[in-house]
Amino acid sequence: MHIVTKFGNFTIVLLEEDENEVFIRRKLTIRADPKILANSPNRIEKGMDKRTITQWHYINWPDHESTHPIELMKFVLHVR
Repeated sequence: MHIVTKFGNFTIVLLEEDENEVFIRRKLTIRADPKILANSPNRIEKGMDKRTITQWHYINWPDHESTHPIELMKFVLHVR
């Protein structure tokens, strides 16, 4: 899965997405447009123009109330 989206001076690539009943885990690559890094040659040399991140999206939250504390703690322990 490679979904590419452009946001201003950044390109976001969705590499992976895993979903279950409690959360969605996404692995993304964020790349800065070389034009905005033109004044910072050290950033390009050190590979700072691209980052890979993991997003944890908790989706088990009810619409109009608090989530169950045990479920939220399970999620936090899973992420750690």
